[in-house]
Amino acid sequence: MTELIDDAEADSVAFAAILSDRLVTTVFQPLVDLATGEIVGYEALCRGPEGSRFASPAQLFHQAELAGLQSMLNWVCLGSAFEAFIRAGAPKSASLFVNVSVGLRIDQCPPDIYAFVARAQSSLRVFIELSDAALASDPEGVLATVDRARQLGWGVSVDDVSSSPGCLSVLPLLAADVVKLDMRMLQKDSPGGFAPSLGPLLKHVESNSVTLIVTGIETSVEAKLARALGASLGQGYHLGRPEPLSAPMTASRVVVPLVGVSRRSRGSTSLRAIVEEKSSQTMTAEALLEIAGFFIRQAMTTRSRPVVLIRHPNGVALEALFDVGILGQLSETAVLCAIFGRPGASKSLPGWRHVVVSPGDPLRNQAFLVLLADSLAVGIVATRWMPHEDLFDVVLTQDAETVYRLADHLIRRMPSEDGDEIKRFDRDDE
Repeated sequence: MTELIDDAEADSVAFAAILSDRLVTTVFQPLVDLATGEIVGYEALCRGPEGSRFASPAQLFHQAELAGLQSMLNWVCLGSAFEAFIRAGAPKSASLFVNVSVGLRIDQCPPDIYAFVARAQSSLRVFIELSDAALASDPEGVLATVDRARQLGWGVSVDDVSSSPGCLSVLPLLAADVVKLDMRMLQKDSPGGFAPSLGPLLKHVESNSVTLIVTGIETSVEAKLARALGASLGQGYHLGRPEPLSAPMTASRVVVPLVGVSRRSRGSTSLRAIVEEKSSQTMTAEALLEIAGFFIRQAMTTRSRPVVLIRHPNGVALEALFDVGILGQLSETAVLCAIFGRPGASKSLPGWRHVVVSPGDPLRNQAFLVLLADSLAVGIVATRWMPHEDLFDVVLTQDAETVYRLADHLIRRMPSEDGDEIKRFDRDDE
């Protein structure tokens, strides 16, 4: 037991030194145009000191999570990537993909790193890479980071689409320009594999003019398969291994396009305003709960990991209305489960985030359910007719665009995990 404690202390000290001394290094793996073989960009891959246990990115970021220093590690990694890319004289047409595991808050960026961040903002073509895990960890911060990226003319990429079916639920929410599909997804043919989600993914790519990048390409045969699926770009050892950048770098004739989707729900003052053009029905709280329960059970049958945002008509604890086992099972499979309610309500449910609705808040007089999955988008917004009455004016919509606007509005109200104060990446610009 003592040895375990000593090892933990040693890891903590070593990790603190990596952050304080900026000991992170960056290698770059090329993104290649599958039609021409031309390099159009690079993904920055950060490593800890060579020979240490933190040389593995997985160990490095796991330690950051244990220490509650994910934001600081993200900034150190971004600084390393931006510095190396700038010093290598990367051409302006080359896109730089950088991974972000939590929302970026500019007021947490160290001054020495900010110098490179500022240069990147003005001179680099950057794509912020996110996953469903990042959204689950810091929902409001991730959406604020997406907003900031759009303001800077940067792109948004969703990574790990193959390793987590939850990505299919959040793709429209993040309004990504690029999605990355791992070649291993195409080889999953066993029961329970993720191959069935390939169809919805390719449909989203085609419908939204999103760039598809297939990663993990190891052979020429796999490169041809990627092209057949509609991928314009590829990444993998067959196309180029991760390594430090060396000058001179040739400018590409092609650039990774930006979809340029705006965050339309920004500025929406209420849930009701978002659905004001939809027809409504009058119903009791009991009927409302019955309908909500139906869609919750339906969400649990989907193969993807859903997003669930809910508020009970009377703001009481959710476990008083639904079976605790069902709620627990839902939280285990979902990307994000959040309850909006009174202080103390439903805090005992593991895996559920609790968002306090304060007195005077417009949400106090409303009930809602928002469900997102790869094959399901449901929004229910109920407004009480009169205080203390059991009748609600209810809008039920399965219009995907409207449901994602509802989700966006609610997620922006969620506090960050480090406290109740919401700190946005673009605070200095508001």
